[in-house]
Amino acid sequence: MMQPIERESMNFRLPKPLAEALRNAASSQPGKTATDIVIRALIQELGDIQGVEVSTETRLKKVEKSVQQLADSIKKQAVTSHLIRTTKQEDHHKFSPLTSKS
Repeated sequence: MMQPIERESMNFRLPKPLAEALRNAASSQPGKTATDIVIRALIQELGDIQGVEVSTETRLKKVEKSVQQLADSIKKQAVTSHLIRTTKQEDHHKFSPLTSKS
């Protein structure tokens, strides 16, 4: 069983609209408190921090982002490959000797 992570209280002066948005987004559900939202935002901004357990939701978002980047890369390679094949076929037709039927 994992030990609970020790937490430290800090005070910040946030712009009122940001503080209000944080209050509105927060709920009493686990993983949805204002503290949880701030932790996820800090991890996203600062990257992984030793000693901080990354939530399943945060890990899932990273996996989704990686999968999307991979899909985009595969799509780009497929389009590039198709264009190269098409160009080669066009070049082949331009330079192949004409044959006549008798």
